[in-house]
Amino acid sequence: NVGERKGLDDPRGIGMLFLEIVRVLRVNQPRAFILENVSNLVYIDDGKTLEIILAELRGVGYEVSWRLLNSRLVVPQQRSRVYIVGVRRDVLNGSGDGSGDGSGDDGGGSIGGGFDYPWPELPCLDTQVSDVLEGVEVDRDPRYTLTPHQFDKLLATQDYKQDPTQRLVRLDGGARTLISHYRSGFALRSEFVWRHPSDSSNGTFPVAGGEMPRFFTARECARLQGFPESHILGEVGEAGGKGNGNRLYYQLGNAVCPVVVAAIANSLLAVIGLLGEPPGGVNKGVLADNGSDSVNASAVEGGSIGRGGGGGATRAVVETADPHMLDQGPNPRRNLSAPAIRLLLHAMPDPSSAHYALTGRSSLFDQCASFLRCEEGAPGNDYSRLWVPLGAGAYS
Repeated sequence: NVGERKGLDDPRGIGMLFLEIVRVLRVNQPRAFILENVSNLVYIDDGKTLEIILAELRGVGYEVSWRLLNSRLVVPQQRSRVYIVGVRRDVLNGSGDGSGDGSGDDGGGSIGGGFDYPWPELPCLDTQVSDVLEGVEVDRDPRYTLTPHQFDKLLATQDYKQDPTQRLVRLDGGARTLISHYRSGFALRSEFVWRHPSDSSNGTFPVAGGEMPRFFTARECARLQGFPESHILGEVGEAGGKGNGNRLYYQLGNAVCPVVVAAIANSLLAVIGLLGEPPGGVNKGVLADNGSDSVNASAVEGGSIGRGGGGGATRAVVETADPHMLDQGPNPRRNLSAPAIRLLLHAMPDPSSAHYALTGRSSLFDQCASFLRCEEGAPGNDYSRLWVPLGAGAYS
């Protein structure tokens, strides 16, 4: 549950489910793995719970590294999560043959310690909730608008009494963290969409008998998470209708951000040698460069990252008519994130839309292309400074 910090001591035994992961790793010995959990894991018992988890993972033959990352970097939603990556020790040492026995010492190290994993660089993009909203016709769709009974329950909450605007999502900002009970537990902390007819931003709010605020649609939730538009969603029924329409919201609220996971996974594939020739001619030596923009350009080879196409390393945009076509730039670490960025572009209704110009911003496509080019002032040009082990006192 949100806010609970029982960790491995959870009386329901939920915390000890982690040991099942350890058992699977010990028996099957995959080359590598990625784990994800809520950010509170860092703080449970002053970090001791996380220390135990890392020690257990090292004890079955893996070198591990972790980061606390916020998906707000790439999507308009606050979603801070702990990501743990592990590579089997013999694979990391270059002696792996696809099998392993899990032997060896536990690696030691403090919280935030571990091997020098090349965490990917991601751009700090200028995204807003308005970028993911569907047309105004859904504002009056009975599947999403608050019923009079739901609105009365909202009016009775303490935070709404104090400041009603706290429960209305900022269209020009980021949404709160989507949670599994976004629909079923709406009265607790859910945010609602309310596009006043005058598009007023002067603090006005809904009143009984007026135009009701609404829930995010399922598609909007998927976009906030970073799922591509091609991802098939189930149907959401009207309140009181047949079926459990909340189940879809439950699944979306429990999901990981595909864009962040794709970036981490692509770097992990490069480390264990499953990318073939990594994007940009990246090798393990280059990956250890810690993301510096001064990476030797000779490490970058021709080729494109996108839907087909070719081109050289000096050209970041292959074909502007295709809003998802991005090519490589001079930074190998950023090139590893290009497939994840392409996934992000597929998660937005139109990443090159004039909508961005109306709000005084560069299009999402232009922001991403500028990031891969490593242009001056590009989103994320200084982002590598944030990739510091948390044990050293910095959060990313």
